[in-house]
Amino acid sequence: DGRKIAGILVESFTSTDAQANTAALIGVGINTGIEADQMPQDLHQQITSLSMCGRRVDRLCVLTETLRKMDHALMQADLNDLMAAWRRRCTVLAQRVSLRTDGKTIHGQVIDLDPYQGLIVRTDDGTMLHLPAATTTIM
Repeated sequence: DGRKIAGILVESFTSTDAQANTAALIGVGINTGIEADQMPQDLHQQITSLSMCGRRVDRLCVLTETLRKMDHALMQADLNDLMAAWRRRCTVLAQRVSLRTDGKTIHGQVIDLDPYQGLIVRTDDGTMLHLPAATTTIM
């Protein structure tokens, strides 16, 4: 019903050693057992959980399946396929959003995602911005 049940944060970094290896840290949060009375009233129309959708689940099973699916997706050789899958599932693509980044609030439309530079947003004044996942929150 358009409410958020999970979130993903990906942060890439390059090591400072002589090898200069690039890696990514992926954080995943899945709302499994939270109930409506456990969340702030102002979030009721924005988020949900598996239990609120009538699904009582074993969190270990959810974790196992999530890791299995992520491993499969990350092992795909074609970045274009991953980006196409992201675009099909993205609920904010082409939507007007409010974002918080570097202590500032930005209003605009999500245009796309650059796998290396982050969320691409056209602000209300027409400026195109690349906003890194590590410092950007959709409000």
